[in-house]
Amino acid sequence: MLGPLRAHLGDKDFDREYLASELLVEIRLKIYNEIKLKFDDAGIRVAPIKGFAYREFYGDLALRPMSDIDLLVPKSHFATAEEILRSEDFSAIDSSRGNSALHHAQTFKRNGVAIDLHRHIIQPGRTRMSMTEIWQRANRSELDIVDLALIHVAHMARQDMLVPAINLVDLMLIAAKITENQRQLDMKRRLHKWRMEPMFNAAMDRLAAFKSGKFHGSQPVPSLASRIPQKLALTQGFRQKTAFLTFAAAEELSTRKNFSGLAHKWLDLMSKLSD
Repeated sequence: MLGPLRAHLGDKDFDREYLASELLVEIRLKIYNEIKLKFDDAGIRVAPIKGFAYREFYGDLALRPMSDIDLLVPKSHFATAEEILRSEDFSAIDSSRGNSALHHAQTFKRNGVAIDLHRHIIQPGRTRMSMTEIWQRANRSELDIVDLALIHVAHMARQDMLVPAINLVDLMLIAAKITENQRQLDMKRRLHKWRMEPMFNAAMDRLAAFKSGKFHGSQPVPSLASRIPQKLALTQGFRQKTAFLTFAAAEELSTRKNFSGLAHKWLDLMSKLSD
């Protein structure tokens, strides 16, 4: 995904990637504006997150390729937002998983364009990140820059830091926006309050490796079982570790016929207790 950036730096071998990215960005931006208008008319707050939220940081939208459009909506408006997307001919992909209390988002597709509709950015209970606080600080469809940064860190943690290089470029550009002492203090306080300090430290270590040339790009993704220790290492506090293991066990049980009903009831209860 660094091809457009390399073209921008003069590498002619990546000119086609830049042109393809430029075209796709125009298509996705048009779709985003259409969907946002529908959400606005329905009184649904919506904010772009992840790659789509960083498009202005790059100056040229085509320099930041995106595989989908990530949109965050308040949990209370999630069902209505889903209905609107369906009315616009978007189809839900694996809706049973997306509507699970364990999962943070539902994917919709239409003519090859994907929208990830988020109620959160990470599994419930794994942090104390408050979506309520985030929406209170948001200015219309623009999230507070510190909240945007911590959402990015949580996304990296959900992927066990096994993210593509473009996500590290994102992190570097976001960090460059948080230079004032007050904003850095806000960051420190929220990291502590939301129990995200191990995630943040791991993300910054990953960024340092990238800057020093020690980042080796995409690696084969290990099995879930082998990633559990890393997930626990990134999860801060007994309560958060317990919540993560509980949800993981419930999700596994939900796939088994004899335990499915009980597991789904437990997931619903845990979801109501989380923000």
